Amino acid sequence: ARVQYSGPHWDDDLIKEKFEGRFRLYADDGTPLGDPPTCYVAVAYKMAERKSLHIEERRPSSTDSGKLKITAMRNEKTGEIMDVVSRDIDVSEVIPYRVDEEGRLKIYLHDGVARSITNAVPRGGVNIDERRWSGHMAEAITVDGEAISSIETFDVKHSVLFARDYLGLKPEANAIIEHGPDYYPAPDYIDERIHTFYLRVCPSKNAVTPKKVIGVEKFQAKGVVREMDAQQVLNAITVGMIPNARLEMQILSLFHHLRLRAETWTSRQLNLQVSKINKKADVKNLLTKMGEEDFRFKKVKGTTGQLRSVHSTFVEEGQSRGSISGLSAESVDFIVHDGKTINTAVVLPLTKDEKNTVHAGVVTHHLPVPQRHEGNGLTISVPSFNVPAEVTNLKMMKKFLADEFGVTPNKIIKLGESYFTHVGMTPHRIHPFVVAAPAEAMKGPNTKFLPFYQLMLLQRLLSKEPHFMLAVARAYRYFHEEMRLDAKRQVKAILQQRFAGQEPDWSIPLNYNSLEVLKAQTQEKLKYQAEVQLKERLEEKKEDVKKAQHKAFHQQNTPMPIEEKPQDPKPQADEPNYAAEEISPAQEKEFEAELEAFMDVVENEPDLTPRPEKW
Repeated sequence: ARVQYSGPHWDDDLIKEKFEGRFRLYADDGTPLGDPPTCYVAVAYKMAERKSLHIEERRPSSTDSGKLKITAMRNEKTGEIMDVVSRDIDVSEVIPYRVDEEGRLKIYLHDGVARSITNAVPRGGVNIDERRWSGHMAEAITVDGEAISSIETFDVKHSVLFARDYLGLKPEANAIIEHGPDYYPAPDYIDERIHTFYLRVCPSKNAVTPKKVIGVEKFQAKGVVREMDAQQVLNAITVGMIPNARLEMQILSLFHHLRLRAETWTSRQLNLQVSKINKKADVKNLLTKMGEEDFRFKKVKGTTGQLRSVHSTFVEEGQSRGSISGLSAESVDFIVHDGKTINTAVVLPLTKDEKNTVHAGVVTHHLPVPQRHEGNGLTISVPSFNVPAEVTNLKMMKKFLADEFGVTPNKIIKLGESYFTHVGMTPHRIHPFVVAAPAEAMKGPNTKFLPFYQLMLLQRLLSKEPHFMLAVARAYRYFHEEMRLDAKRQVKAILQQRFAGQEPDWSIPLNYNSLEVLKAQTQEKLKYQAEVQLKERLEEKKEDVKKAQHKAFHQQNTPMPIEEKPQDPKPQADEPNYAAEEISPAQEKEFEAELEAFMDVVENEPDLTPRPEKW
């Protein structure tokens, strides 16, 4: 069998209730150990003889390398020099989808594709969360960028031809390829912009063999394109089985685009401190600067040594005649950071102002990769820290981050499982967190604060940084009830009215079916089923009475009629259920004034037409 994923899981609530303050664990040398896992998760597939079971790095490769190119870019304004890596392929990702009869979103993913870099030998740092993969992943279908760019126009005819030639699926009637959001996997050092496309398709009875697998030539594991429930894929990402943040954002955007509601089975308590916020970000100024041409990064000779290309042989193993043997081997190029570990913590600061409005702390950066594609590299992000090599478990990581912000470790909250920056190019891992701290704890001079609802609405406009966008999306998803105010739920409707028809909406969802809602829906379904069964029994009794009346119609004593119990109407689809909060007239007027000023800035947004440049 192929153990595709295995790893421990830590339940924060259980640890807080059962572990903290009750015992401590130490290694033989006195080094503090982290909390023991509360459970383990493993996913295994039954495989036939001589099928791919595991892929791992085995030795340095003696073949010629050269697929990755490292270039140094100098910031003319600050003098900072950054290494940027590129490869000789341009890829786009396609997610075919359909909505079934029950209103469930189904997507088609490339399952079981070889992604050997997940099992690269760690070079600096350790596998902190101890999660392991077989080297096979589920991801969006990857196609050559030229296949998309060669389409003359996105119409029904060309969509059918594209699906036939590159997907092996049949589009629904009149379905057209839709261009979704684009992503920079690592805009600070990976020169790649991944375009996302969606296509509504007809159901496929069987798994489809992919037409072409990019970057996997010799490995036996090519995977198949199969239909999956989109919500179940999100659940797999939540528990860490699929370490792909881009796929998470792509699915959430599709949910929102189709006006469907994703579910969240994870809820966290967030105790935010109220503090005076002096350093507020100027949205108007940010948008103005982003609309200006800014080619501050220039190519220079040589490299800084920040990045190093590694050329290694990865071996694919399978079972043959009762024992494990090699099936194939392939030379793979990937990137590592010299002088840094493979682990980086991304931390989203959250606080409340004196009006009780949730704010997020952000920092601004100029990055070289977005500049090449858009003509301006200005973006907002969140604080990030490379995790020292001596940090070996999650408890130590929380302590390390707490020291950075000057707070206690209980203010550092894990924001879902870690994920790979770009599983096709680097083993670099991102660990997302939230810090619930007052504004004054953010000591960096570049840290500014924005109302969280503005980040939700403008994240794609203000940021080109995927780790920031994922942190915002996960924070809203996990702390949904904490973030929401009755007045601010109208913002989405206002935006839709003012900007209706301008562009497709590929933002992240503002509403989720929470755990409580899902439980309530389950109870409603059970209640409805019981009522249907009761109605059927009453109908049967009425039929029995009619038969008895027919047989004894000549008799005078007619049986008493049975009154049917009135039925409640069939429960409808759950509508957004916002918590009733008391909003004073003064608060409402303040918010209306704030929203009006905010909308004036957005409506007067400068032209952000991409202005690509070539290095």
